[in-house]
Amino acid sequence: ASDGTLLQMNPAGLCMIELDEEEAIGGCVFDVITPEHRASFIDMHQAVIKGVSRTLQFEIQGFKGTRRWMETFAVPFLNPVTGHTEHLAVTHDITERKRADQDLRERETALARFKYILDQTLDCVFMFHPNTLRFTYCNHGACEQVGYSQAELFAMTPLDIKPDFTLERFRAMVQPLIDGTWPSLNFETLHRHKDGHDIPVEIV
Repeated sequence: ASDGTLLQMNPAGLCMIELDEEEAIGGCVFDVITPEHRASFIDMHQAVIKGVSRTLQFEIQGFKGTRRWMETFAVPFLNPVTGHTEHLAVTHDITERKRADQDLRERETALARFKYILDQTLDCVFMFHPNTLRFTYCNHGACEQVGYSQAELFAMTPLDIKPDFTLERFRAMVQPLIDGTWPSLNFETLHRHKDGHDIPVEIV
């Protein structure tokens, strides 16, 4: 209803707010909206009552304490019996999607922090894909050492800067790292600069 009174809910909706039908009907929908989202929900509700359809994501807390993220599409309709404008909402539980989004943001933040640290070190850091061998990350120190830009290196593989390796020899050497047989690998080799001169390096 226009004041937020629950007039009807299907079983899925009752499960979301953790009440049975007798307990829910006649109660106020605003009571299950978490305080931080209640104002936005009320704004949406008032807009719908005025005839404007709205979509909103918000969090609810059921009467047993369970918190869930919801997405609702709300539309106004005129009740032919009462003559009053009422609020019809189709609501989906998007809790798992929200958790996945949060996990992704946290991983991206951690990766950005890790990348920032690597970018600041003067040591050369090269990362490459185990199948294609294409470089996937090269820090500033790596670019400075071999004279290529990061964009240029992303089109290259370690073989392009290691003149003393064949494809077969390089794959054989790194395979124990890829399959987990060895935890690390240490060796000396040469890196060939873009201008053609070779640089003795120790690789870990």
